[in-house]
Amino acid sequence: MEDKLTELVKKGISKKYELKALVLERYADITAARQNLRTWGEIAEALGLQKSRGKDMSPCYLRISKSIASGKLKPGKAVAVAGLRATQSDRASVQEPRKDKDSGGSSNFINLDKP
Repeated sequence: MEDKLTELVKKGISKKYELKALVLERYADITAARQNLRTWGEIAEALGLQKSRGKDMSPCYLRISKSIASGKLKPGKAVAVAGLRATQSDRASVQEPRKDKDSGGSSNFINLDKP
């Protein structure tokens, strides 16, 4: 029998924080889109949300920006919770072989994505 906390974790991110998690995960991409003068509605649609969620995304982005500037949050870090995709930085680490810093050679990391 599972306890209530385990059940809660299995449910995933609270609906209340889904937008915040998405904005934090894709912070760099959202910043680049805003620098390219994209509207919040366009960004929301590009992230798979309804265009109307753009008005919610703007204040969320600003709060996250302040938290990043103060060091409370780090961009691009997805929470390890069921239902969230891997971040782009996670995917990049899988696609590129790691280098051993001391010897300059490759580590035992095997890249299964390369033919």
